[in-house]
Amino acid sequence: MSPHDGGGLGRAELLGLLAEAVRAFLVADDPTMVLDDRLITEAGPAGVLGAYWHPSGEPDIDLMQAMAMLRWCRAEVLPALAAAADRREAMRLFTMLYATDPALVPAGVREEVRAAVQEGPWDRDLEPVRAWVREAEALAGCGDSQPGGCPSDPAGLAGAAGLLRRTLAGLTPGRESHQLCQVMLAHCLAVHAELTGRLTDAAEAAQLCRQALAAQQAGAEDVQVRALSVLGQALFFRYLRISTPADLAEAHRVLAEAARLTPGTDQAWPERQARYAAAHLARFELAGDPDDLDEAIAAYRLVLGSRDPDGPEHAMHATYATELGRALRARGSAADLNEAVHLAQDCVRAAPPETGQHGQALISLALALAARYRSAGALGDLDRALKVLPMGLAGLAPGEPGHAAAQVTLVGLWRERFAATGKLSDLDSAIWAGQAAAQLLGEGEAELPSLLHQLAETFRARFALTADPADEREAAGAARRAAGLIVGGAR
Repeated sequence: MSPHDGGGLGRAELLGLLAEAVRAFLVADDPTMVLDDRLITEAGPAGVLGAYWHPSGEPDIDLMQAMAMLRWCRAEVLPALAAAADRREAMRLFTMLYATDPALVPAGVREEVRAAVQEGPWDRDLEPVRAWVREAEALAGCGDSQPGGCPSDPAGLAGAAGLLRRTLAGLTPGRESHQLCQVMLAHCLAVHAELTGRLTDAAEAAQLCRQALAAQQAGAEDVQVRALSVLGQALFFRYLRISTPADLAEAHRVLAEAARLTPGTDQAWPERQARYAAAHLARFELAGDPDDLDEAIAAYRLVLGSRDPDGPEHAMHATYATELGRALRARGSAADLNEAVHLAQDCVRAAPPETGQHGQALISLALALAARYRSAGALGDLDRALKVLPMGLAGLAPGEPGHAAAQVTLVGLWRERFAATGKLSDLDSAIWAGQAAAQLLGEGEAELPSLLHQLAETFRARFALTADPADEREAAGAARRAAGLIVGGAR
């Protein structure tokens, strides 16, 4: 369709409406501005609409970018277009706007435009589908290539998944648009699984990715890499929840392929490399192969080298630095442990005070210092660990990731100090920390049996020094409770 075929709103009418919108926008921004209508018409709207049609009659991609500038004139121009008696040209414009950003389309006609796109041959073109994906990403607050991944918003993810399910129902199976929508839905489900622990979401995400990979077409490499990445994400979550080695093996394979196929310039490259590194680290923890540990360390170093620790993505930088520190502690050479301490110190300095991120960084520093103490025997490292670990715990709410494990670690560190010094006060501190932690941890916490076992051993050690019957009773009570939890958990 052309604006000169006698139907719809003509080019002059569109330019006139846009000129009024430009005037309203500029005057609102600067009421003292004196405007020349001719300049507005020629330099403003004409600059936007001048590239609207190629000689071939197809939309110019430049307009797709330029239309993002029209958000500010939505209240002036687009309602007038929506109310036009003959809306053929307006509906074409709305379709283009929808493909750029659905929010640009007036709410009164948005569903009509969506339906027209879904009912027509539009799923041969990826742009409308990419628009639905962007709308879902905005609703979820995330995207596969968005730095930082998804926020902790299960409701937003569930809403995005619902939108993508409706979109998927209107697309033709086998086309790239269908595969793209499948993978984005799988991504929402995989992240939702990580936030809520729902294994059924992870299973559905894996199934959608496998379907998209099976229907892959030539030229759809971007969709293929997304599918591999999300499939690995879902499988790795399943492994972490139910410890199935087959899930880890497949996750490692597909994450390695996704990392290999992702260019270093792609925004998603750091996240995919980090997931690949995490799979290597998990394989080392499962089987003890030092090659896996070396690969994990090398991959994390690559990721950290690609990011600015002081940039807008500093939170993800800190996460990757923490994981690298964990791998370095596992390898355990003097150089590795020194590097782990320095990494953790950098994260503590970079993290905003009184935040969960700062608390996690302090806990990582305590773990690195404790590991270096065990290797080199410098009591100063242990004392620093005992100083910063409670500070880290204070920065996390009970139930946050790492909080329960850090409580158990604190008890263990005081017991290690007692072993080095023989001071009764160190045992007293261990008991106090253990009793405080036992009150915070719920019966279902995986760390509770270990904590109670340590508490029982600590009471026995103090009884050996004091011969106080109360310590013997407390030791027996903590041991019985730990044994009961272990037996109950095995049923």
